[in-house]
Amino acid sequence: MDCLINTREDVQILRHCGIIENGLGDDEMVCMLFNNLGTNVMISDRDRFYYAQVFERVEMHCARRRNVWMAKLRRNYSTVVSLISYSCSHCFCSPSCKLAYEPEILSIGPYHRGKDDLKMMEEHKMHYLQRFLQRRPENSLTSYVEAMRGLEGAARQYYHHPISLDNDAFVEMLLLDGCFIVELICKIATSGHQQGDPVTGNILVFCTVSFDMLLVENQLPFCVLLELFSMAMPNERVPLVDKASGFFKWMFPGSRLERNNIISSQECKHLLDLVYHNWLLPSPPVLPTKSEAKNIKSEFIRNAKELKEAGIKFGKQEESYGLFQGVRFEKGMMKIPCLTVVDTTESLFRNLIAYEQCSQGHEPQYVTDYMTLMDCLINTPEDVQILRHCGIIDNGLGDDKMVCMLFNNLGTNVMISDRDRFYYAQVFERVEMHCARRRNVWMAKLRRNYFNSPWSLISFIAALSLLLLTFLQTLFTVMSYYK
Repeated sequence: MDCLINTREDVQILRHCGIIENGLGDDEMVCMLFNNLGTNVMISDRDRFYYAQVFERVEMHCARRRNVWMAKLRRNYSTVVSLISYSCSHCFCSPSCKLAYEPEILSIGPYHRGKDDLKMMEEHKMHYLQRFLQRRPENSLTSYVEAMRGLEGAARQYYHHPISLDNDAFVEMLLLDGCFIVELICKIATSGHQQGDPVTGNILVFCTVSFDMLLVENQLPFCVLLELFSMAMPNERVPLVDKASGFFKWMFPGSRLERNNIISSQECKHLLDLVYHNWLLPSPPVLPTKSEAKNIKSEFIRNAKELKEAGIKFGKQEESYGLFQGVRFEKGMMKIPCLTVVDTTESLFRNLIAYEQCSQGHEPQYVTDYMTLMDCLINTPEDVQILRHCGIIDNGLGDDKMVCMLFNNLGTNVMISDRDRFYYAQVFERVEMHCARRRNVWMAKLRRNYFNSPWSLISFIAALSLLLLTFLQTLFTVMSYYK
């Protein structure tokens, strides 16, 4: 492989032939991989080299000039026009980007509690606790403490890593963090953003707090929030799960979904789990059967540029399927819902993927599979440009290269789904079947090289008309001669 691969173009050739299946996304990385593997390695002697006969036959083939001439002929005149004209997953135990999992200003739960750079928000938590207690004055602080103490055992089971907090400190954390979250969500639901409020009155602080509340290591059991909510507002008609869904609705990076897919309060584990399920459709997934999965040849597809060269068109999915479940491939057209990429997109996706990879029973893994799809489509800034022009990507970062790096980095240390559980398996299979038909590739080259502008089409029609008139003139001349 070190002999065959010297440049990324060599990798591309082998990939198109099905010899290499590039899970890294970038051909340059595969090239460097094989070139580095051969460093400081002693190769076998000729008499013990396993591929000696293969090397010999290849050299004999290359030594024949006829083979070289035929290869040039096929390469230079391989298209239809040229022939006619004869002219040219495992869990994120140690994430590669730790900043995406660490809160900026707000600590929720035991994992980041007590950090020096997060102590400023502790004062605001106390302020929100006082406001929360005013919602139902007949409930004393002691009653809330006792309620949290009753949930301590169940709450501790939600955290997989050991917790150093003793019983009193853990109960204090549940009460302080829980009251802050419930009060903040209810305040936004009823009063919106209020000037003078240290959190809701400052849009930058509010956005940062909102994203910190969705970090996978910054969660509080939803049963704690539900207990506090029911004690303080027993007559509230709008459930907490609805209020929380409305609180995070603005953060969704794709097309909006209807509110009828919200999970129940009893099913919800925490706020990140709520947001995760709110972005999915309630309909059951369409997964390939085991027999169909065996027939799926490729776990990856080509990037957007190569698919476009193979005749595949891209379009924005206008139907309300949701971001992850709206990908369709029909009649040579791949439709993908629009994704808005902003500064916080990477952190949000990393935490959703981390939660999905670490959780049991998520089949299929929608976010992980969506990341795999986008990682396949995007290898270079040119791929981003293609998707952006089609309305699939709304680039809020401004630089296509940054979007490219975002998706390529998201796939690091992520275990991709098996073929029988991969949500886009059928889409991948149909795309590869399309690319395998030479007719589609030839037609794409024909459109790209000769019909890519109105002037090219006009020139073609003019040339065809001239050819037809010349033929008719010759025909009439011959007919008049014999008369």
